[in-house]
Amino acid sequence: MVLVIINQKLPKRAFRQFFNNIENRMRHFFIFLLVFITGCSSNISGEFETIHIKKNIVDAICIDDIFAEYTFVGLEATDSSLVDPWKVVLKNDVIYVSDRGKLFQFAVNGDHLKTLDRRGRGPQEYLGISDFTVSDKEIIIWDRNGRTLFRYSLDNKYIDSYKLDDYISTIYIIDKNRILLSSAYSRNDEYKFRIRDLETMDLITSFYPIEQAHTSYRHFIGETNYYVHNNALLFHESMNNYVYKIKNQKLSPIYYIDMYGRNPPNEFWNREYEDVREVRKIAQERGYCFGIPMYAESDNQILFSFEYENKSMLCSYLKETGESIQWRKIILFQNMPAVQSGWIGKSLDSKDHFLVLESEDFFDDNGRPYVEELSHLSNNGNPVICIAKLK
Repeated sequence: MVLVIINQKLPKRAFRQFFNNIENRMRHFFIFLLVFITGCSSNISGEFETIHIKKNIVDAICIDDIFAEYTFVGLEATDSSLVDPWKVVLKNDVIYVSDRGKLFQFAVNGDHLKTLDRRGRGPQEYLGISDFTVSDKEIIIWDRNGRTLFRYSLDNKYIDSYKLDDYISTIYIIDKNRILLSSAYSRNDEYKFRIRDLETMDLITSFYPIEQAHTSYRHFIGETNYYVHNNALLFHESMNNYVYKIKNQKLSPIYYIDMYGRNPPNEFWNREYEDVREVRKIAQERGYCFGIPMYAESDNQILFSFEYENKSMLCSYLKETGESIQWRKIILFQNMPAVQSGWIGKSLDSKDHFLVLESEDFFDDNGRPYVEELSHLSNNGNPVICIAKLK
């Protein structure tokens, strides 16, 4: 309701102009209200910063431009430790590497410690590792095919398992009492996130309603979806250009990353698709950019990956200047060829990040390491994990 009090006489023309102004303002108000309601219905609310990425693609970038310090760890290769990494976690000086079937444990010098392999259909066995996380006292594995959460001790002994109806994509231990589960999307899922008691797996709360109009492309299988910066828990996912903060059972966007002005418009996301392959095909045909499978942040820069022209790109954005650069290869040393950047993961309890690199990239055609700094590595078929600290 708008109450207008007129306490003086106005000429007819001025009187009409006065009410025309009121009418225009009311029209603008209702337009704003409509936009606001539409925005709320899209599940995106709250204040956030738009980061504009200008196209600045180079063939390769020097590792020293991105990371303040780094070390290369060659993983020991034995008959029981050959691994094609899918996810890497560093916890209490142990490197955990999963290939979706086994969970390998390596020392920080690369020595193989032990392997957790409980694949099977028995009561203590999983069908596959859809995601895993590690606390100070246990390993937690999510088996999406079996809809079961498994708990093992750090020396790989079975503790317990819980059958869940949730179609979970990723898991994250919030604290010693709670675990956060994010949905991989199912028509039966009402909420994107659930928090459960870590000991009993009883449901504590659910939040962030899923828009059922969207098909599985918006809630698809994720990578490493969680990141901690300045004690804030952040969330990101593939085919979504927002970065969110999770706090008090609420998901709020903090960044919207505009990639070359080629982000898919809302109408692109709001239509129905047959499957995720159709989404990618149409997005590629129209030259759209979308992210954010990998994400890292420091006080100085944001580092993330995105897709452009059917290629996976990495991008560094400097917060102070707003400058950015995008690349696919990284130069480790001046006297060796640039290598594919692999992917970047985040450890659980430090500011270390990972680049997963092929061991053969470090050696010339004669089998010798390109530089003396790499003499501790061997071309054994297992990858090299670069543990680095973001500038």
